[in-house]
Amino acid sequence: MATIYAGNGIVNSYNPYVALNVSQSSQSIDGNYSVISFSLVLYRPSKVSSSASKSYSYTINGTTYSGTYKIGGSGTTTISSGTQIVYHNADGTKSISFSMSVEIAVTWGGTYIGTVSNSGSMGLSTIPRATTPTVSASSVDMGGSITINTPRASSGFTHDLAYAFAGSSYVSIATGVGTSYKWTVPDLASKIPNAASGTVTVRCITKSGSTTIGTKTVTFTAKVPASVLPSVSNVAHSEAASGLAAQFGAYIQNKTKLKVTVTAAGAKGSTVKEYQASLLNKTYDDQTFTTDLLNKSGTHTLKVRVKDSRGRWSDYEEVSVTVLAYSTPKIQALQVYRCDADGNADDEGTYMAVVYRYSVTSLGGKNTASMAVKYKRSTATSYTALLSGTALSADTTANPTTVFSTDYQFDIQMTVTDWFGATATANTVLPTAAVILDFKADGLGIAFGKVAEYAGIEFGWDIVDQLKTFGTMSGVYKTHDGLLLQWGLVSITPTAADTPTSVLVEYPEAYAETPAVFPALATSVPQNVSVGIQRTASLVPDTKKGIAVTLTRNGTTSTGVYWLAIGKGAA
Repeated sequence: MATIYAGNGIVNSYNPYVALNVSQSSQSIDGNYSVISFSLVLYRPSKVSSSASKSYSYTINGTTYSGTYKIGGSGTTTISSGTQIVYHNADGTKSISFSMSVEIAVTWGGTYIGTVSNSGSMGLSTIPRATTPTVSASSVDMGGSITINTPRASSGFTHDLAYAFAGSSYVSIATGVGTSYKWTVPDLASKIPNAASGTVTVRCITKSGSTTIGTKTVTFTAKVPASVLPSVSNVAHSEAASGLAAQFGAYIQNKTKLKVTVTAAGAKGSTVKEYQASLLNKTYDDQTFTTDLLNKSGTHTLKVRVKDSRGRWSDYEEVSVTVLAYSTPKIQALQVYRCDADGNADDEGTYMAVVYRYSVTSLGGKNTASMAVKYKRSTATSYTALLSGTALSADTTANPTTVFSTDYQFDIQMTVTDWFGATATANTVLPTAAVILDFKADGLGIAFGKVAEYAGIEFGWDIVDQLKTFGTMSGVYKTHDGLLLQWGLVSITPTAADTPTSVLVEYPEAYAETPAVFPALATSVPQNVSVGIQRTASLVPDTKKGIAVTLTRNGTTSTGVYWLAIGKGAA
């Protein structure tokens, strides 16, 4: 309630004065208005009276009320009163102003008539208007439900709900909603291809009938479900270089590189941004890539996944890659001895028996082999062809018809080459005829157990209690107390520049325990080549029977590596 006063001088019981009383008596929420009560009251002392008509005028919220009155006797007189409907602003607030102008007697004897005035204002209680909505959760997966609460100020109010997402215009959710609405959030993922969540704005329009009361909004986070991931639909792989597939129809250990192409897609608007693949402990990060050489045989798993523009990784797509085992040709044995024309061993024979064993990796029977045995006098510089073959493996004794003079020693060399051009070489010697003692014709040489051919001392017999087999580039030497020395030469062709390439060397004789092995390069540019020894189980099945020689160089030139093994021979 608000009251304003007006009078001459001090407002008290000795002077008449006027009061304008204004109060808020009721409100209508639906109508958005208040009912105002007001009264204009005259207060006067007993000695002040007049029978003359006096004028008054007062204004409430822009509406003017006026008329005349008589002072009459002493006491209080209500000059005018009433009520008024005052409509509030759209947000429910309202302030009103009021003023008055009243003619009264202002002197003690009532002999003077004057006019007094005053004005004031009053704020009305705010009327609840537009509903402020709330939501049951701050975030929810797309496809999940959320409750929109609409605590209305009046049971007569209804609400029209709509939503906007990622900059789009509003889309209707429901109309005529009362106090709440359970809403299933639609699939909006395609609108945010580069994010895993976005802000949904819910608009609530409060209505009274067809009249709009006001609009409020509330927001929450809509998340793309965790199950929405990019996917890999296909992982295609084939031989990177030409030739191998046509020959073998398979992938070959240490020979094949794969060309891999990944087919993948984002989910619900996202795009693929990153690729990740792994095979044989190597990783790759392109959609199309070429692998390193497949250096391990067997069936291996190629695993591929992708990451999309939302930063989410797909599940792994796994495909099997089968690699056939491959190793370079091996000559397990090469021995020769003199014999007669029927192949019978004879130290004085003019024919030769060749005992050999070799193997070439079959690769499903599609590998090829070229075996050749050549000979020359030990003092000669060039070889002559003796035997040849194309079998992938052999373990036999051959008796060529070539005549070998008993007066000369002959160098025998065997080579085996496969489809890849990898070659194994072994060398041995056919001695002269067996004699107890022989002198070289020029008097500069002596031989025991053979014909003398060289200046110096030669032995055709084994030294007592010792085993000795010597070739041009290889040999075996075993003492009576078990010391075993073996050496040889292996040729290695690198698969690629600066890429380690390993070849298994099998000892002619086994050791009782793993021997010490020393490699040495046969090259004029050692600064461009490195060589080492490996004993890992994947390369060497039994370290007492062989060793892996590993070569790395700056190109793919075939390079010879000498090896020397020292240890205790097997019993």
